[in-house]
Amino acid sequence: GRHVAASLDAALAGVVDPDAAAAAKAATLLGCAAFSSLASALAAKPNAQCWICAPTKFHPALIEEAANAGRHVACEKPVGLDPKQIADAYDVCAFRNVGLHCAFQRRSDAAYAELSRRRRGSFAR
Repeated sequence: GRHVAASLDAALAGVVDPDAAAAAKAATLLGCAAFSSLASALAAKPNAQCWICAPTKFHPALIEEAANAGRHVACEKPVGLDPKQIADAYDVCAFRNVGLHCAFQRRSDAAYAELSRRRRGSFAR
């Protein structure tokens, strides 16, 4: 969330967490709206796309909900718990003519962190 909030290319529209207090805390830290359900966020932010960072067991249902609302979706890896869930998620997005991007979070990877550090140093000049 904080990387999107700091981006010049994107704006964080909101944070969704079924725990309203947790959503409010995150939203305050990130400078965006708080929602306790994806449905309420989708209704309030009609032009926003979805980045799903929930526990994996919730990914398929959240992807389907976002796709059915006509939203493009990025989802932390893995998309689902088994091959059928993953295929179904891509199928619903294709049916709704929205994209589904599976992201592989690398912030904690030592090699990625080193590359990022070098990029900020003389290496990038």
